[in-house]
Amino acid sequence: MPRYFLSLRQGEKLSRDLEGERFDDLEHAVREAACWARELAGAAVTNDEPVRGHVEIADNDGKILATLILRDTVRF
Repeated sequence: MPRYFLSLRQGEKLSRDLEGERFDDLEHAVREAACWARELAGAAVTNDEPVRGHVEIADNDGKILATLILRDTVRF
């Protein structure tokens, strides 16, 4: 089972996932990242903060395989 790394980028700031997590495939990693992105967006709305940033999904080599924009994961 491959390991994927889900990191949060907000502007120049990157909160890098150093441990990663094992998922069946990239599609499963994207679904988990979308759930996390919605939680982050919801917390921003609750705290009256702007919803900004994106989640980067990378493989073991650091190659970014997918990107999820936080704002696109929720309906306003």
